[in-house]
Amino acid sequence: MEAPGVQRGVGFAVATGIENGPSITACESVFPDTVAAAAMVATGEEEPLPGQQVVGVRMLCEGVTELHPARPAVQIPGAVAADPAEAAEGAVIAPVTPADFPNVKCLQLSNQNLIQLSNLETFTRLESLRVDNNLLRRIGGSLSCLSSLLWLDLSFNRIEVIEGLEALPNLRDLSLSYNRIENSRRRILSLLPSLEYLDFRLLSPSEKAAAAEGLLPDHYQQQVELIRAQQQHEQEQQHQQHHEQEQEQHQQRVERWFELPQELVTNIFGEELPPEVQCLNCLQSHRDNFFQTVGALVAATRKALEQNGSTLQQRMRSFRAASADLEAKAEKHALYELRQAETRRKAVLGQLQELSKEVIAVIAERMEEESQTDDAASNSSRISGESLSLSSLAAMEDRCASLEKSWEEEQQALSHALLEHEHNLAEALATATVAMESEAEAATKLALERVGDLFRQIETHIKAFSSQLATAASHEITTFLSTEAVEEKDPRAQFFMKREDLLGSVSALGEQQQQAVVVLEDLLQQRLQQQQKEWFAAERRRQHVRHRLRIQEFHSVTAANQQQVAAAAARIRAALSNKDLMT
Repeated sequence: MEAPGVQRGVGFAVATGIENGPSITACESVFPDTVAAAAMVATGEEEPLPGQQVVGVRMLCEGVTELHPARPAVQIPGAVAADPAEAAEGAVIAPVTPADFPNVKCLQLSNQNLIQLSNLETFTRLESLRVDNNLLRRIGGSLSCLSSLLWLDLSFNRIEVIEGLEALPNLRDLSLSYNRIENSRRRILSLLPSLEYLDFRLLSPSEKAAAAEGLLPDHYQQQVELIRAQQQHEQEQQHQQHHEQEQEQHQQRVERWFELPQELVTNIFGEELPPEVQCLNCLQSHRDNFFQTVGALVAATRKALEQNGSTLQQRMRSFRAASADLEAKAEKHALYELRQAETRRKAVLGQLQELSKEVIAVIAERMEEESQTDDAASNSSRISGESLSLSSLAAMEDRCASLEKSWEEEQQALSHALLEHEHNLAEALATATVAMESEAEAATKLALERVGDLFRQIETHIKAFSSQLATAASHEITTFLSTEAVEEKDPRAQFFMKREDLLGSVSALGEQQQQAVVVLEDLLQQRLQQQQKEWFAAERRRQHVRHRLRIQEFHSVTAANQQQVAAAAARIRAALSNKDLMT
């Protein structure tokens, strides 16, 4: 019923902010289609079909859920002033007018069959806007004046293109789920720097950073990708060089396992000799003979050890080559399986995407039917349509569950196959390493025996050298002392006069060299055994690290694939479980 004294016509308080314009309730009661028609003419779009709507002023007034500050209580001239409680109640129940739009904080336009947004220019302080469950195909510039907006729900519409969001710099929560937008997540994140939640899910800092980098201008993006590729190439080169250096050092250590010190002979008499021994004229000749004899023995032993080391070196190179070949074949096999899984994942996601479109289409069709069958005559048709829609959605839910279950089974089978293949490879490498280590131990044992034989011979020659030197020294002393012309200044005189002491020093020299040879032999044997242990310990560490990294990679890839499919299936189940759409 019209209020008395109402002026006929369209109220322009929405666009102009004039507070004294006619009552919007009265205007729409007189011309119910005027607002919608005016909005369509202003935007240059066709008028809504039956069951479709555009944003009218009455709809805006009825959709207001929060005002700040609250409107004052209605004052009736001549009436007694209301108490505070009554005034507050009057302010709450008083109808909202366009004059209140600049103070509106929350606005709800859900389930209105809207085909476009308009008439929001004066909602300059709006913080929360719900336009979910409508028929919107685009956003347009309808949000350009809502710079204070913090929460926006556009889910369950037909939006196909992202536009107008850059006018919302303060937006923190956005829902665009169940629309017809594809591959828009990165663009949305780049347009809304303050966004914290997207489709009711908390965004991580890494997602925001990745989106910001992925939407640079083309030439900058190409430069970034080029720099990244170059950096990756340099890292791979450095890793390869480091690996080659380690391999070279690794091989060099093996080649030097059986090397004898070049100064082995000279070290036998490396320490300074006692002065009484140095004064012997026979010392140099006997020492030269000793060096010549022992040098020939050392040379023969060195040659034999080098041959032994060369043979072992070739076997270990063959071992490493065979290990690398096995690892390369395993990598190739795993890569093939993962590529097959990636192809299958894309196929499953494609099927889920098509299923999601079918779900949205069924829900949208049902919403259109409900909007067109409100009269009692079509009630039976509406019930029949509901049954058919529910049956279709139930079938879609079964399809979704079947796809997800089959994908889970495939992923479990893939993970089991990859892990089994990797474990078999690790066992094969471990077995080959044990066999190679046995060969190395045999070669080391042979080398130790040859070194032991060498030092036994050196000890024998030291004893002979000591005995021969003692005999020559005794003869030299006798000859010297028997000479009538012995000069007192000759340093030999003071030593040769103490014959027994000098011969004792010669005997002690032989014993000292025997002990030095024993120490040197022990050091060489320890070095041989230690080098072998270090080499195989390093090889086992390398195999263990490689095996652990491969297991982690397999788990990471399969988990990521599983999460993507599970997320797509969850979105479909969320749409199917939406009671507002199903009833």
